[in-house]
Amino acid sequence: MTKLKATPAQAVALERRRLVDRTALVRGRIEATPGCGLMPKLANVESRLKLLQYGVARVLLDEIDDTLEAIRAKTAETEQAQSAREQDALLADREVETFEVGVARARDGWRWLTSRKPARLSAAQISTGDRYSALYASAHRDGLSTSANDNGVNADPTIQQVRALAELRHNHRQALAAVQAHIQRSTGSGKLGALLDAVCGRGESPRELVGKDDRKAAVVEAELRVALDMATVAFKMIAPREDAA
Repeated sequence: MTKLKATPAQAVALERRRLVDRTALVRGRIEATPGCGLMPKLANVESRLKLLQYGVARVLLDEIDDTLEAIRAKTAETEQAQSAREQDALLADREVETFEVGVARARDGWRWLTSRKPARLSAAQISTGDRYSALYASAHRDGLSTSANDNGVNADPTIQQVRALAELRHNHRQALAAVQAHIQRSTGSGKLGALLDAVCGRGESPRELVGKDDRKAAVVEAELRVALDMATVAFKMIAPREDAA
């Protein structure tokens, strides 16, 4: 099969088209980054393109991209640092609020995450996370007597009440397992499911999960949003049997 090769003139025209398109994209990024001071440099790029100095234009565009990326990373780091300060202040006000999960007490990173302003999670994601959290708390309570007391049952429940509570916990565990299985099948990994357990279940914050590394915490938050979206779909598919947790 004969391969067609572009003529020198066609290759130059193609390179110019690519650089012009890239310049337009970079302009959009600059306009979306107020105060970056990169417009004069972009004007230089456009001048170089008119002079057919494509190599110089390419180098200048690379430099602009690097600067914009550095600004983006710095902004993300600042936002995460602010979020960390807000978390510390909130937990201090609450005197480090905790909640029961089995025999352990977990710092309530999920509640902190859903209380952030501006909100990083959608209403649907928060609803799904709350649902997962309630199921997890019910499924991991210690002993039937604890569940009985939590559900307003006398300290000495009947056999029927004990069986009903055991069935309820079993149903909640099955619902959690179904969500985990859906995510495992969809992604081929248990990573996102484990993240739901950690944040919505045990109450760990994304920042705690990555050793308080703000940049990694931002990535974990993005992964959590994906996990919550997938859990929302899973809950609709499995329609788990639920009574009050």
